[in-house]
Amino acid sequence: MTIVVVGAGLAGLRVAEELRKAGFDGELTLVGAESTPPYDRPPLSKEVLRGTRSPADIRLREDAFFADHDITLRLGSAVTAVQPRHKRLTLADGDVLDYERLVIATGLRPRGLPGTGAMPGVHTLRSVNDCLALRQRLDGAREVLVVGAGFVGCEVAASLRDLGLGVHLVEPQSTPLPLRWGKRSASWWLAGIGKPGWTCGAGPGWHGWSPPGDGCAPH
Repeated sequence: MTIVVVGAGLAGLRVAEELRKAGFDGELTLVGAESTPPYDRPPLSKEVLRGTRSPADIRLREDAFFADHDITLRLGSAVTAVQPRHKRLTLADGDVLDYERLVIATGLRPRGLPGTGAMPGVHTLRSVNDCLALRQRLDGAREVLVVGAGFVGCEVAASLRDLGLGVHLVEPQSTPLPLRWGKRSASWWLAGIGKPGWTCGAGPGWHGWSPPGDGCAPH
């Protein structure tokens, strides 16, 4: 039997590991759009962004693991089409993979803000390459605007502040993480960051973007 796992993140890796642990000895392929082998994403908004850990430090498994467990890695080429009737999928590089069982473990993508895609100095954070590009952009920067006060946004904001940058955190909800923390806990958190170098704007008081030089600002 041939099993293809689409998504070379933590979930996809765990699927491959558990299949081998359960005794599956057929052909097993792990497909990922990124060229980097499976790695741990949470440190991207913390240690990797602050520069205290490198991309190599957050790899989940070394190359020898995949060789020892006979797991084929197909990295750097996203899946562009799936034909369930023919049990076949097509990669962005044109290669075609046949399968008998298919597991989709691709995760989510960050939601972009309309009108900011072509603006210089605007970044999203999901992959290690996103993180490295953002770190490079921080050289010479003094202030950073972070849009979204969810877990990742708050972690990014805290990391940037640790790097000595002025941070402006913008959130369309009335408080950061209202569904997770509740308003009281969120207000305590806001009070904790209410110190020099921090500002937090929460609520529906902004509606667009304008590029002031080499970046963007809400209005």
